[in-house]
Amino acid sequence: MGRTIAISANPLLDVVEGADTYVVPELPWDIVVDLDDAVESALEAASRAVGRLEGACRWPAPGHPSTCALASLEAWSCVRAAGREVSWGDVGRAFESPHLAYRRGRSDAEIAARLIGFHSGLEGMADRSGATGFVANALREGEFVSPHFRSALERGLDEWILNGPGSGLVRSILIMMSMAASMPESANVAMASRALFPWLVVSSRASDVMVPISAGFVGFGDDWDCISWALSGPDGYDPDTVNRAIELALRAVERASLAAAIEIEALAYRSRDKAIATWWDSTLPSVRYIYYFTNALPCVTREQLQALSGFSLRTVNTAVRTLEGLGVVSVDGQVRGRSDYVVRCHPRWRPYPEAAQYHQSLSALPVEP
Repeated sequence: MGRTIAISANPLLDVVEGADTYVVPELPWDIVVDLDDAVESALEAASRAVGRLEGACRWPAPGHPSTCALASLEAWSCVRAAGREVSWGDVGRAFESPHLAYRRGRSDAEIAARLIGFHSGLEGMADRSGATGFVANALREGEFVSPHFRSALERGLDEWILNGPGSGLVRSILIMMSMAASMPESANVAMASRALFPWLVVSSRASDVMVPISAGFVGFGDDWDCISWALSGPDGYDPDTVNRAIELALRAVERASLAAAIEIEALAYRSRDKAIATWWDSTLPSVRYIYYFTNALPCVTREQLQALSGFSLRTVNTAVRTLEGLGVVSVDGQVRGRSDYVVRCHPRWRPYPEAAQYHQSLSALPVEP
């Protein structure tokens, strides 16, 4: 049963001034779930969509470039699903900032940029020491996931997400729901909850690739509200309400996976369409690999290219010079030694979070008699 508690702005102080109220909801392993037919149907459809996304990410650039493209889609969608208006250009300008990895987000664009770095695995963008350790660091000052809830969740999360009963997708959804219920009215906690989901899905072995679930909530704010409030009551939860919330989350997974698969496929064709007629087959694999990264991110610095590709400084600089000479990227700064520079694909790719609205969940359609 959930508990409502009060916590001061500074837990180290004895005097509670301006205390906020938090709900410590049921932990995911304490929730008894009996999936009904509607949820089972939604789970089947979501699993098929995730399978298509896995296939799209394996061709023609398997591995990190596809992950970076999914990270871009998820991070921008995560902020927009919270009702925030932020442009892709603003996210790009925030992503190239040298201070991004060492401070909390001060704007919606910086939050999105930090989440791109977190999902892409860039050092300094998040605290990876614990399952939810990144939340307070990646988001702005102010509202954050209750430390009481975080402490309780982290004690059992790693074991349960891997070896818990039932579908890995459902386990991941229950964790997301439980975190969101700790402060269901908070947009920042909502973003933190959704941002954790892609890591959970991979850890549960429900998918080989990250699932950008936030794309499934852009334009579906009412669905997210049902999910975030499902476990927020201090008097326990209603099994039917939990089932409906799981069903809505699975529909979002299906929408997001279908849209993301199409995005990844379109990005791959776009890359080759511009390159293949002239230089694609004649360049080194390292040059093509760096080109994929410039396509998948709003922009990318020299240090980020080294970290993402694993290539040496010399290999990265050579590849960037080659791409700049071919006119397929633009570079701000000098490509020389350890100089700082920023690379942008030319023309720039832009994720399309709204695409999920045109791929309505098949599991949500009425069943013909």
